[in-house]
Amino acid sequence: MTAEAELRQPRGQRKAASADGVAARQLLVAPTTAAVVLLSATKALLGDFDTWEPESLWLELERRGLEVPAPNRVKLQAALTLLWVPSFYWDGVVFEKTALAFDHVVTNPDALEEATAAQLAWAVREAAWILSRQGALPHDFAHEPAAYTAVVLHREGLVEAPESLAFAQLQLDRLNRGGDEMRPRVEASWQALVDSVEYKLLKDEEKKI
Repeated sequence: MTAEAELRQPRGQRKAASADGVAARQLLVAPTTAAVVLLSATKALLGDFDTWEPESLWLELERRGLEVPAPNRVKLQAALTLLWVPSFYWDGVVFEKTALAFDHVVTNPDALEEATAAQLAWAVREAAWILSRQGALPHDFAHEPAAYTAVVLHREGLVEAPESLAFAQLQLDRLNRGGDEMRPRVEASWQALVDSVEYKLLKDEEKKI
């Protein structure tokens, strides 16, 4: 928006826009801002930027006096890649790097950096939020992300995949041969948690995001 157009706005609207701009700037420089929030903050500041090259985006933000920290650059890049080409759902390496990036980790593209089950679960949830805000639906996970997730869950001693990682349950069962006796007990404990008042309150809060 040009300065002339901004001055033609009612004063209340100008104050609201200024406040939104301040909030967006604060979110962009806070290193623990979630990727989905970074997308919204950047759009509030720059308008539609989804098709910009990364170099153009960083230059424009720097021109506006913003030094975006490395974790936020990585998160923004991962979120934009998800929107452009959602290989997060079929490429094991992209799946890993996106999960780490969404957890504020500055990743090394040339190294194997195993994500944790918690990081994977959060990334799956956040990726769904990012796509939904663009009017898109999450994709089904292909073999590579499912196999990767199963190995991570197995190494952490889990026999029942969390809800958001349920796509890896079949591969996890193959790794947990002999754990058939334990799984029903885990499922019963998990169902008791899901039926609890605290869990339902948490899910209600999550829907507001």
